[in-house]
Amino acid sequence: MQDRKIRGWYVALGGIIFAILPLSIALIASIFVDDALNEGSSSFGVLPWLTFLS
Repeated sequence: MQDRKIRGWYVALGGIIFAILPLSIALIASIFVDDALNEGSSSFGVLPWLTFLS
């Protein structure tokens, strides 16, 4: 029973990381690329939209 509970925590943590990964990639890219969160000038600007899908 304890093993199942720990596995559930890992699944929940993995789901949270998977859900915010597109937004965090775009935010990290904004450090190196000017205007990285703009959809018109950078392909990184589309990544926050993937947060809705993930």
